[in-house]
Amino acid sequence: MVAPILEQDRCSLAAELLLRHRQLKLKAFGTSMLPALWPGDLVTIRSCTFDEASRGDIVLCLRDGRFYLHRVLQKTSGTSGPQLCTRGDSMPMPDPPVSPSEILGKACAIDRNGKFVEISRSCSFGAMFVGRLLAHSNLFLRLVLRLRRTRSSRQEFVTSPATI
Repeated sequence: MVAPILEQDRCSLAAELLLRHRQLKLKAFGTSMLPALWPGDLVTIRSCTFDEASRGDIVLCLRDGRFYLHRVLQKTSGTSGPQLCTRGDSMPMPDPPVSPSEILGKACAIDRNGKFVEISRSCSFGAMFVGRLLAHSNLFLRLVLRLRRTRSSRQEFVTSPATI
């Protein structure tokens, strides 16, 4: 019997592939980057170093055996060296400081239901407003996700080929 691959093992394998091939596609699952990234988006990650990450980039970090994609707010110099301050667009608080060794790459493309979405390094006022609202209201988050699911399933119904 084969043991199931643990999340940490999958992340380690994906990180190794990114280092070797310089690019990787990952499916977004969480809601911390709404409205920039939606669950189900296919995100293309290009490997990068700490020096290549800039304010506004969406970076892929590996921490405690898990991936997360969050936006760079600023670079800082802490007592333990240079660090990034990151936060999900719909999160109320910044993440703990990110060390250079935790940075694997940055998002360079988003495929949302077969359509490519431009990655913006800055949020519009509307996107920032929606992100803050999502950060502080679970009810609004559930409503937005339900509306999106309904709209997506309606589009699939319209665009799927008819069977006779």
